[in-house]
Amino acid sequence: MLGTASPTSNNSHEWLASIHFDTAEKFLEYISPTQLQWLSPSGINGSWIFRGQYNSDWNLTPSAMRSEKLTDFKKLERPVLEKSVFDLYSNRQTNLNFQYICDWLVQTAAEELALEEFVRMADHVGHLIPTGHQFLLADSGYSPEIWTDKVRQYFVSLDQGYANLDMFRLTPTTIERALAQHHGIPTRLLDWTYSSFAAAYFAAEEAVLALAGHQHNVPLRIAVFALRRSAIDDWHKEGDPRSESLKYIEHRRGSLEYLRAQHGLFVFDAGADKHFLNQGQWRTFEEVLFYKFGNAASETIQKITLPVDQSFQLLRLLAAFGVTRAHLMPSLDTVKDTLEIDRILKNQFDGSYHP
Repeated sequence: MLGTASPTSNNSHEWLASIHFDTAEKFLEYISPTQLQWLSPSGINGSWIFRGQYNSDWNLTPSAMRSEKLTDFKKLERPVLEKSVFDLYSNRQTNLNFQYICDWLVQTAAEELALEEFVRMADHVGHLIPTGHQFLLADSGYSPEIWTDKVRQYFVSLDQGYANLDMFRLTPTTIERALAQHHGIPTRLLDWTYSSFAAAYFAAEEAVLALAGHQHNVPLRIAVFALRRSAIDDWHKEGDPRSESLKYIEHRRGSLEYLRAQHGLFVFDAGADKHFLNQGQWRTFEEVLFYKFGNAASETIQKITLPVDQSFQLLRLLAAFGVTRAHLMPSLDTVKDTLEIDRILKNQFDGSYHP
């Protein structure tokens, strides 16, 4: 699902090309897949990929780096991992910051546990879990003993002159992570789509539900980000683990229903861990693009925005193209959700429905 969580706001990316529209009609016309600027020579998969976000001020940051769902685990396990790190760190000469190492280890351990719990429970109740060759159910996830041993291996690699991060399973390329991401588990993947209309739908839907529910702190504008696909690397072709760029991953769409319906793919930051160990903070995707392209980064990404109150009209227009929650996330439950959203729209435009 695209753009439903809450990244940190940061308006410091002055280089980012922002295009603002005042009406849903003009917004939809601009992002239409038939516009020449979005088309590829073949016309099958476009030259651009898209992501919708409910708040135009939010950065492009994966859910694992901003989710409160991992907080309890971090509080519980941090003392255990801190002791493991201290026992190994105190006798070594290293430029790495002790606090950064601890924060990073707790973060990665929390991510692994969240994925393991999801896959195990789904498998336990009988759901069909597509498995990637990198994921072994019996040997995955987190335990204090396993992670302490991994910490030891990591410091051995430092003694040998390089930082080996492979044992932490930090590359989010498995299809299990894609499945977990689509069901709300925090991962390092960021959902994107070849469909600009699908991206617009997810941004507008969250806005409509917030406005209909009279939520406080509703943003002024929603956004669809457009990213030139050639600006990022294909993981399958550029799989160097030492790379520090953004990479995209495309799983077979037939393996995941949501992926097929949304024309989806995922993007992740291959240099996130190295950056955190050096700087003590996770970088945004915008920062990665600017680091790689400088001011020319503005040619690789656009942010297209719309006033939040135009979200009702935008959903109505998208429905005319067959773009609804029921179409993008096929299930009987989302048919029910779509009918509820339809009632909200009826109430907005003709006042015929009063919940």
